[in-house]
Formats: sequence, C-alpha cells, structure tokens
Amino acid sequence: ITAALSGRVLFGLSISVIAIPVIIDVALLLLAPVETRSQKRWIDKARAKMGVSAPQVVAITGSYGKTTTKEYARRIFSAEVSTLASPASFNNSMGLARTVNEQLTPGTKWFIAEMGTYGPGEGRRGGCAWVGGAQGDQSRCILRPRHRPGDHRAGADRAVGWRSAKGGPR
Repeated sequence: ITAALSGRVLFGLSISVIAIPVIIDVALLLLAPVETRSQKRWIDKARAKMGVSAPQVVAITGSYGKTTTKEYARRIFSAEVSTLASPASFNNSMGLARTVNEQLTPGTKWFIAEMGTYGPGEGRRGGCAWVGGAQGDQSRCILRPRHRPGDHRAGADRAVGWRSAKGGPR
C-alpha cells in the first residue's frame, strides 16, 4: 500500500471514529419523543392493571442489596398469599411496567418492586413513582436496605413520597 493510500485510509478511519458516535447521538435525540410516547403507553397500561388488581406494594430501593431483599420478601409473602416480585433486576420504570403487564394476575395481593434510581430527583420526576401511585390510598412502603455514604441516590426514596404503610404520611 502506498503512503498516500494508507494516509487516506487512516484519515477515513479517524473521521469514522469521530462521526459514528455523533450520528448515533443525533439519532437517539431525534427518536427520544417516539420512545417517550411508547413508554407512556406501556406505563399507562401497567398503571391501569395495577388499579384493577390493587395489590399492596412493597418498593425496595437503595444503592445495593435490593435484589436480595426483594427475594427474601417474595419468599416470605408468597408463603401465605399470591405475590408478584419483579424478576431479576427489572428495577427501572419500563422493567416494572413489563413485569406488571406480563405477569400481574387478578387476585395478586402483594407486588414487590425493586426500584432503581438513576439520578437525584428521579422519584419526583416520575421514574418508578407510578408503581405506588396506581392504587390510590392503598398501603405501601419503601425499604432501603443499604446506601453508600455520599451516594446521590441515597435520598431518592424520600423523593418518591412514600414513607410508611397504613396511615403514615405519604
């Protein structure tokens, strides 16, 4: 390969390395409204299903320990009553909506939701807050097994607005 050809190839590769991420970012930006509408429909369907079944909700949040805590809670509750827990680490809004839409059945008494938060204030902006708000005044609580000191997500559970079950402040 001549020096001129290898120089052009190298230049082309360099441009590609820079341009491809920019093209992907622009495509994601242009598709964001479509994704938002799609998510809203999926979440609205899950909210309606939660309203009909009206299970009690236990939401588990924190920096770490959520999945283990959720699994222990699932074992305890399911020994006595019909219980649905979000599978694996389905801990974002769409994962929880998918769980409800695909697995929630009439007669389910408890929904144990592992709720991840991905930034400060997410609970106030929506995030997974729809899970608890779907049932009106039904009892619900948040368990926060552990959080890392200084973690920006440490207060996110308070932002959701649920503080205790049965008669406690919302």
